[in-house]
Amino acid sequence: MQRYDEFVDTIVANKGKRRYETLYYPTFEKRSSDIYMITKRLDRLDNIANQYYGDPRYWVILAKANKLHFGSIHPPLGFRLRIPYPLNSGDIQKKFRDAQF
Repeated sequence: MQRYDEFVDTIVANKGKRRYETLYYPTFEKRSSDIYMITKRLDRLDNIANQYYGDPRYWVILAKANKLHFGSIHPPLGFRLRIPYPLNSGDIQKKFRDAQF
């Protein structure tokens, strides 16, 4: 679970047992600074996230912003992908912390 530590601490101690809590994703409103691209056959959300945000783990932002909830990092071919931009890692972590209650 180390790769999710930056987003939110999802493991909570419960009488000596570990349980997982739901991770709530923030919303990413459309802005005039967003970037749009048409996906090609070999495009992957993690590679696109790494290119624009500097971290492949932020592929979930692209999936959430584009309502791609089918659990794959491969967007549909010819899909108009919206990339919320600019976001830096501090903005991303703050959005994820604020989405939790």
